[in-house]
Amino acid sequence: MGLKRRTFLAGSMALTAGAATTEASAAGLTESRAALLRALLDTLLPGDGAELPPATALKVDVGVLREIARSERFADIVAAGLDWVEAEAARAGGRFAELDVDTRENIFATGFAAERGGPAQAFLHRLRLRAFRAYYTQPESWAGLGFTHPPQPFGYPDYDKPPQTTDPDKS
Repeated sequence: MGLKRRTFLAGSMALTAGAATTEASAAGLTESRAALLRALLDTLLPGDGAELPPATALKVDVGVLREIARSERFADIVAAGLDWVEAEAARAGGRFAELDVDTRENIFATGFAAERGGPAQAFLHRLRLRAFRAYYTQPESWAGLGFTHPPQPFGYPDYDKPPQTTDPDKS
């Protein structure tokens, strides 16, 4: 008896969810705090619904959770940052993941504009750095940007020009 596509996909999704749960517990986060972190990452990197996938589709959350587990300092920054986000979301009328996109983005804007070195800004800057690095180093994120290869070792000497098409009919 062959493995059906639906069975395979369901099993793959369960393994991915299991990996994220395992990483969350290793990072010392409850599932609700890990879900908040995933919502934050998908707000930072929501994808475009076509070629660019959201952050969690590229397992950016798993990478960030591993970094939290490895670094006590980063774990402390994340804990304070998640507390801040939860408080801001409550002031806005709910849980972060349930808020509309504009409200979530306003929470980010408030945090980035907060006191330099304060918990909100420290958290959001570090989270953004880690998320962008994890996201944009994956080939799955390049297609929506018009890139066909990583920036190194070749670089993008024509960065000031629009991406060139490889389709001869569009030239």
